[in-house]
Amino acid sequence: MEKLLQEARQRGSYYKEIAKEAGRKRLRDIYNLSRLIEEHKEIEKALSESEERYRRVVEDMPAMICRFFFDGTLTFVNKAYCQYFNKKKAELMGSNFFAFIPDSDQENVKKHFMSLSSENPMITYEHQVIAPDGALRWQEWTDRAIFNNHGRLVEFQSIGRDITERKQALEDKALLEKRLHHAQRMKSLGALAGTIAHDFNNMLTGINGHASLMLMDMDSVHPHFNNLKRIENIIKNANDMTKRLISFTKSEDIKLAPADLNELCEQYFEMFVSLHKDIKVHREYKEDLWRAEVDSGQIGQVLLNLYMNARQAMPEGGELIITTENILLGDNFVKPYNLQPGRFIKISLADTGTGMAEDVLQSVFEPFFTTKEEAGGMGIGLASAYGVISNHNGIINVSSKKGFGTTFNIFLPVIDEKRGVES
Repeated sequence: MEKLLQEARQRGSYYKEIAKEAGRKRLRDIYNLSRLIEEHKEIEKALSESEERYRRVVEDMPAMICRFFFDGTLTFVNKAYCQYFNKKKAELMGSNFFAFIPDSDQENVKKHFMSLSSENPMITYEHQVIAPDGALRWQEWTDRAIFNNHGRLVEFQSIGRDITERKQALEDKALLEKRLHHAQRMKSLGALAGTIAHDFNNMLTGINGHASLMLMDMDSVHPHFNNLKRIENIIKNANDMTKRLISFTKSEDIKLAPADLNELCEQYFEMFVSLHKDIKVHREYKEDLWRAEVDSGQIGQVLLNLYMNARQAMPEGGELIITTENILLGDNFVKPYNLQPGRFIKISLADTGTGMAEDVLQSVFEPFFTTKEEAGGMGIGLASAYGVISNHNGIINVSSKKGFGTTFNIFLPVIDEKRGVES
């Protein structure tokens, strides 16, 4: 009996130890679980704080950021995106990414981001957008494809910025370089034309001298008398041509005097319109037009030449618009012509004629360039006009499109010029 009691006590102690150990293990498990819960809470808190920091960074970035599905439905937009399009986030969420893209650009934009893959997950491209004021502006976007854990493409993220000013600056630079190249080319052509004109004039003088000597010993009944008189007339016409060609250079003296360009435009317009009543003319002269110091005869001939060019571009009749205005030209505009910025008078002559192709437009002021082969044009008129305006420290340019008319612009400096900026 005693032995049984001893064994029972031993078993009791054993079970007590097992129970104690189980209790200690349970406590350890509870403690470990509690630690895991605390660690999980700390991880969740850290993750939440990280996501909040990321959200604040993305929200406050100056670049536009958005995310959208395949069909363009927006799932996220940041502040910059909202501010650019002048919309609230609630208005944009769920709207379409393509709503601000012109119809003509939408297919091209879709091709860009639909070309993304796991091997090529990012792409950068440019496209136009419709700004809140209705104007078209340029943006540069970098699209990134977003994949899920199974490698399936589920969404796109885009980061964009406005590059309108940059593109405009590049276009302005290209235009400035084009103007500078043209001015340098015209200067070289002017030097060449002047040399040719002087040499040609010397030869004409020799021919005219010999013809005059022959006529001195010849009466009007001589069979060659009329031929020699015709030679003199041809030489006279050729001399007129060389004078006009010389005016393309800086060689010809000009007689400057203050002039009202409104009156000058009207004076030569009256001479022109009396012969060409089938042209409908609109005159829009600026009141209180600044005054210029010009050679009225030379400027008048330029105007008459441009009137006649407009008439020839409208064989079936049309409209000619003559305008004058005060304008300030900046350094970028006048620099290619080696002029000072400031106040200028602008004269514009716009016709509704046949217009000019691009290749013709590039050469229209060059000496001996003409499209009037059948009419026997010498290609001196516009070259002479370019030379006259250049001699007045002015600028003449032309814009045209085949079938849509032509506009010539003349810029002449005012008498009491003050430096300014382009208007």
